[in-house]
Amino acid sequence: MSEATEKTELVRRSRPAVSSAASAGGDDDKDGPTIKVGEVIDALGVGRFQALLTVFAGLLLLGESMGITLIGIVGRTIQCQWQLPNLRLAIFSLAIFMGFLLFCPLWGFLADQHGRRGVMILGMAFTGYYMLISALSPSFEWLVFLRTVAGAFMATTPQGLVYMVECCPATARAYLLNIGFVVWSVGPVLELAVALGLNAAGVGNETWRILVILSALPIIGSCGAYWLVPETPRFYLVHGQMDKCKASLRHIARVNGRESDFDWDKLRISQEAKTAEAPRVKWLFSRRLRSLTLGLAAISFLTNFTYYGGVLFAQQLVQESGMSNSVAEVLQSSCGGADCRPLSQRDYVNLLVTALSEVPGTVIALSVSAYLERRRMLQVTAGLAGGFTLLLMLSSLAPRSAPLLVSLLFFARGSAVVTINISNIYAPEAFPTRVRALGVGLIQLTGKCGCILTPLIAQVVMPASRIAGLVVYAGAFVVVVLLAAFCLSRETKDADLEDH
Repeated sequence: MSEATEKTELVRRSRPAVSSAASAGGDDDKDGPTIKVGEVIDALGVGRFQALLTVFAGLLLLGESMGITLIGIVGRTIQCQWQLPNLRLAIFSLAIFMGFLLFCPLWGFLADQHGRRGVMILGMAFTGYYMLISALSPSFEWLVFLRTVAGAFMATTPQGLVYMVECCPATARAYLLNIGFVVWSVGPVLELAVALGLNAAGVGNETWRILVILSALPIIGSCGAYWLVPETPRFYLVHGQMDKCKASLRHIARVNGRESDFDWDKLRISQEAKTAEAPRVKWLFSRRLRSLTLGLAAISFLTNFTYYGGVLFAQQLVQESGMSNSVAEVLQSSCGGADCRPLSQRDYVNLLVTALSEVPGTVIALSVSAYLERRRMLQVTAGLAGGFTLLLMLSSLAPRSAPLLVSLLFFARGSAVVTINISNIYAPEAFPTRVRALGVGLIQLTGKCGCILTPLIAQVVMPASRIAGLVVYAGAFVVVVLLAAFCLSRETKDADLEDH
């Protein structure tokens, strides 16, 4: 009998056993069966509740990806509009990541201590607000400040992944999360398609303000959506709030149409030792979790560094591919000043094609996630990303060809984003519930460190030395493969989550 079948039989047996105890007037808590939270969630299966969570997470991820895509589009526009040098452009690119960097661990700590749901609602409300008012920025300084504050609250978005992991059956976690990542990959496509339309309509310098407003709408929508769901049962479990834990499970069962599978008044949830002590960062570096924490932190840093670097220097590559080979002309076009050239209609089309590369990559990951181990997928996708980045580096030695550059960017960016998605699935599955949000927050912090460093390479170093920049990006993926092989010892595919 398979594990899933055994769990289903356990659910079917629990109701009559508890009911008979009730009719005999015995001690309910002693006579009732004991079952783990993970077994209840697995037995309830995938239903309408998980479908709603996927939609909510999709809105969250869509808003985040659209906000990140804005960096390249808005950066080029305001560079020309406000006559910004490359260094100030890099500062703008850093703004939202600085907010992430400073607040990711704090939100993780609060989510582990006070709940995932409340942190997400608070964060998304303020993210949407500050993104909206940043569209009204009268100057570069105001825009950077408001984008930084928006990034600080956007640092709550990883808790959406934690919420999904804790409320989905083990065998469906990767599949449902990858659906959310497919929506995430649509974000850049949607953003660029709107930008293409606005540019064709001749909106001009106000295009970026409209894009900022549109990017805030999914974030605001996700804020309202999470009001409709309860806190995760695993959060209540590790805090010893068993009545609320059962109430949360019962809500999931009711939405899924499976409430009658249990006699909820008599059912006993097994509970491991709990502690009222607040989560601490040092727990992540205990002997049991040290290798996991350091390995995931390094992988997150390198994958985000290379992916967002690709997003930033893609604009430079597609623009330069249509210009003369004069180094002076290329450098002049990338600087602020009278000769600054905004993205053209052709540039938007090329960028849209490269953004589309993320969609098939995430769809492929969605298809194979049920069959391949997380660590193996991480190694394969990181290896592919490194290989295509290396080819991109070699192609820059030859005369520039727009179709070749777009094709290589297509495959390099597609494999890179799948690498990030797999690591984002693995992290919340691998950390125990007691420090899951804090661990994910710390991993996101290191990822944003990579995002902060990459504009300095993509927008400052690469215009001077294309080869040096691409060597750094290609080598980073090789290190990811090695880290995935040697630092991630636990496979989480179809495994129950640890709580302590």
